[in-house]
Amino acid sequence: MRHSFTVLLVASLAMLGACRNGGSVVDTGGRGGDKVPVGEVALLEHEYVNHAWGYQHRGIVVAGDGTVSSYEWARGETPWPETDRPVKTGESLTEKYSHARTVLGTIGADTLALVRGLLAAAELGKISEKEARGADMGQYTRFAYRYTPESGTYTQILLRSDGDFVWSNTSPEAARLAEIVDAIAGRYQ
Repeated sequence: MRHSFTVLLVASLAMLGACRNGGSVVDTGGRGGDKVPVGEVALLEHEYVNHAWGYQHRGIVVAGDGTVSSYEWARGETPWPETDRPVKTGESLTEKYSHARTVLGTIGADTLALVRGLLAAAELGKISEKEARGADMGQYTRFAYRYTPESGTYTQILLRSDGDFVWSNTSPEAARLAEIVDAIAGRYQ
């Protein structure tokens, strides 16, 4: 019996180490309103917006330090002024993410390094044509952000969007980043 327990413990620790080194999300137990430092760099985002049957807007954002947070706009709030401009100010993103923001956990340094290594090529990717797929489903969109410290701005990089319409960044690096965003968001939804 003792041997079985030791084998199980060793196997569990080995699997935990393998998952951690593989770039997995680490849940730090931050549920419940931990404070998020203002002004952190937004690095990745998984956003859901739907205007059918009332305004719905929520998402998960990964800051530059790896902090994973959720945000959710309450029904009836004035919609966030979405724009097609790819350059966002820190103030506008802080406002967007401030609604019911909760820290969920962190991602590791290995995942952050992987993400940062994919950003430049993803930014150069071409965007596919938008195709209609349905109605009243809303839109799930994955973004990456490149921060420019000199101007304090964030360049929004579309990775993939699906729902009522489908379109995506065609670069392999953007597809990989979208998979990473989906994995992080899936962990907390």
